[in-house]
Amino acid sequence: MAETRRKPTVFVSSTCYDLKQVREDIKDFFEKNYGFEAMLSEFDSFPIDPCIGTFENCLNNVDTRADFFVLIVGTRYGYVTEQGKSITNLEYLHAVATPSTRGVEYFSSAGYIYRINQSSNHVFFCEELSATVIRFVD
Repeated sequence: MAETRRKPTVFVSSTCYDLKQVREDIKDFFEKNYGFEAMLSEFDSFPIDPCIGTFENCLNNVDTRADFFVLIVGTRYGYVTEQGKSITNLEYLHAVATPSTRGVEYFSSAGYIYRINQSSNHVFFCEELSATVIRFVD
């Protein structure tokens, strides 16, 4: 019997409301150009376990479904949790620590390339190195 392969999956993480159009553009880019499945929490296609909370569902999907993780950083940092970091920042830290996530890419709304870490193959696209960006990579 032939084995069914699932599409590569990209988890897109950012603050939602201020980057709505950018998120939709990234989703369209991966789905239309590469045939990947793009996971964005605001879409009905986002897998939800009703027994756990929203944030836990996001982390669970990073663990079990994400082959790639895309972080989009705008000017907002987002809601700060009891852990002192935003939900988006915690998703990013979780993805970096998750062995099954093959790649973590970073984007901002526009700009030039800035390498976060010389020993890393991750590239960050940003207009400027702002305080918001620094909070994510600290």
